[in-house]
Amino acid sequence: MKIQFSAMDYRSDDTFEKADYRFEGSLEKGWDISRNGKEYLHLGPGYKLLKSKLCGVCSTDLSRRFLPFPLPQVIGHEVIAEDVETDNGIKQKYVVEINDTFEARGEIPFDEFCKEGIPSHSPERKVLGIDRLPGGFGPYILAPQSAAIPFQNLPDKTAVLIEPFAASLQAVIASPPKNGDNVAVLGPRRLGSLLISALVAFRDYSGIRFQISALARHDHLLKLSLDLGADEAIDLRKENIKSLKDRFAIVYDTTSTTSGFESALQLSNRELHLKTTNGQEVFGVKKLTELVVDELSLLKFTDENLGFHWEKETRSNRTVYIAPNVGKISPTASFSRYITEALRKLKKSFF
Repeated sequence: MKIQFSAMDYRSDDTFEKADYRFEGSLEKGWDISRNGKEYLHLGPGYKLLKSKLCGVCSTDLSRRFLPFPLPQVIGHEVIAEDVETDNGIKQKYVVEINDTFEARGEIPFDEFCKEGIPSHSPERKVLGIDRLPGGFGPYILAPQSAAIPFQNLPDKTAVLIEPFAASLQAVIASPPKNGDNVAVLGPRRLGSLLISALVAFRDYSGIRFQISALARHDHLLKLSLDLGADEAIDLRKENIKSLKDRFAIVYDTTSTTSGFESALQLSNRELHLKTTNGQEVFGVKKLTELVVDELSLLKFTDENLGFHWEKETRSNRTVYIAPNVGKISPTASFSRYITEALRKLKKSFF
């Protein structure tokens, strides 16, 4: 199959430019993608050609030029798409999961990242509308076949929220509240408001009792948070961050700003779950975006927290790396064997 179209490329100088694309290939044999008559990307088997129907605008799109992925590119990843051709007069519609991994293409995973349950960190991973794969702001996409999830009986403008809601729910599943917790969502705009909905759904489903607070600076966001089920809406125009210091067991930061991240560090007393970044340096950390790709939790440095892991983790290797600049520490007994093994290896001749 061959299809040609024009789409707007997003560029590193924060502008758009029209480009001519051609997709040629098939689900079974793979695809060649050209841009303006030159080879752009070759894809192996496992990609389904779909017609874009609706695409949301995410804060990631607004910060795309700061992310560590090549440009120009057709961006947009909150996609509703449909079959190019009809089947008995009907075109099936799909929500598209953005991660292009071995599993999403229907292949057997073979690298260590996939085997350890973190395929989103695989070097082979691409991301629809973010890393190389042309996105939903164009008229056509190539979606990994298992990432195209069919739906029906949902309005398109509801279905297009499934991808960001899934991202919000992932944060709650990775960092679930405990009984008696007071948790906060900082920056309840679209992703943050969906995270409130995910917390409410998790509370209803699990039976765990905890309080949900929303922190914002705009009346409509505070009202929306309460409408979605938050127990408390805190107006940061009236409340000082310092007065709220260490008040919340978990803070879910969805602001995508360095100032929001700084505030979240002060607000959390147990865990800061960083859900979004803007691709820019934060407190000297230049590679924060790559860490947040899978989810990132920050905790206070204590012996107890050296043993922290997400409940949903299935990794067999839970070795903890402690940077030398941390200084002298007294690790827990459970880590003594790692230290002993490291010292033994350092005495080997090849060192």
